[in-house]
Amino acid sequence: MRRNIKQFKMRKILLFLFWNIILLCGNYLKAQNVYEVIDSTDIKIEARINFIRNYFAGDREQAKEFWHPKYQQKKDYNYAVFIDAVSRNFSPKDIRKNNKLLISELEMLNDTLSYCKIEVFTLDGLHYLTYKYFIIDINGKLFFDNCLPYELSRFQNVPTEYLDFYISPYHTISRSALTSASKTVDSLYNVLRPGQNKEKFKIFMCSNIEEMDILSNMTKYYGYVGGFTNMEEKYAVYAYDSPIHKHEFVHLILGKRSGMGYILGEGIPTLYGGVSPQISYYEGRMELQEGYRKALYNFEKLYNREISNAKNNVPSYTIAAVVCEYIRRKFGLDELLALYYNPNINDDNLLVELARKSLITKERLIDEIEVIIFEK
Repeated sequence: MRRNIKQFKMRKILLFLFWNIILLCGNYLKAQNVYEVIDSTDIKIEARINFIRNYFAGDREQAKEFWHPKYQQKKDYNYAVFIDAVSRNFSPKDIRKNNKLLISELEMLNDTLSYCKIEVFTLDGLHYLTYKYFIIDINGKLFFDNCLPYELSRFQNVPTEYLDFYISPYHTISRSALTSASKTVDSLYNVLRPGQNKEKFKIFMCSNIEEMDILSNMTKYYGYVGGFTNMEEKYAVYAYDSPIHKHEFVHLILGKRSGMGYILGEGIPTLYGGVSPQISYYEGRMELQEGYRKALYNFEKLYNREISNAKNNVPSYTIAAVVCEYIRRKFGLDELLALYYNPNINDDNLLVELARKSLITKERLIDEIEVIIFEK
């Protein structure tokens, strides 16, 4: 035990010293690849370090080849994209180019399975996040795997009619509350997709943000997301005490379509499910009213998400819901859903399309939408 503690402390000291050397070297190191502070003399460890480096040398198209074959038909194969915007919007090569990466941990669990932790620092040396990935050897070829499948054993599985719950060991949820959540899904289905076959979804209930981050391949993340949905694999993850999260339920029921924009993609779930289990759509509108009165923003800034929302997504979610409510009132729910599933509609052309359908100017359209914001 003492030896393990000493090794752990030594690793932390080396990490600290090594990273300070990198910062001192500055621009000379910007062109380098991925660094590590682990013993790479073992041939299996060395192979995995090279695998990681090759991954972060590739573009978006090449990246998928590094992931487990079970994800080859999936668009979202790296679960980090559900929380982290950098992972979502940049290729591995760009992440390496714009940051400094350090492999701080790489452990062999058995002959074919290992995991790694990769620290991501800005070029100025600020710690941004820590990735955790599993690496699996399949017939002599290495692949990344997401953390979620390896975390399942910690969660208690409780099935209901429309939801399969996976509950953190640190949560205590009554059976009646879980049943109520399942009935909520049934009700939302009846409103949004009447007559459609009702699929069963998986729900991962985490006790805190850190537990949720791990299911997204991160052990340290400085942003904030209260929940997310993987619509391709039909599950949601959230860190609330209540099992009822109507916003994420709506995401699951509607599913994903190609090229989906933010306004319709987040607006309908907010309109029918609130911003979160703690903030209703009505409360979101009250916050928008207050923001307008204080001249904190206007419609254009809200619509284009020019309002900083790293810790508060109420303004951007709510303005999206207001636009969706306008569409529902003016054209009906069927047309709202038709726009949602139309692959040619996006945030850039949605308002133009609505103005065309309403036979009014875009400016008049915005005036009519803003009326909804100030309703009591």
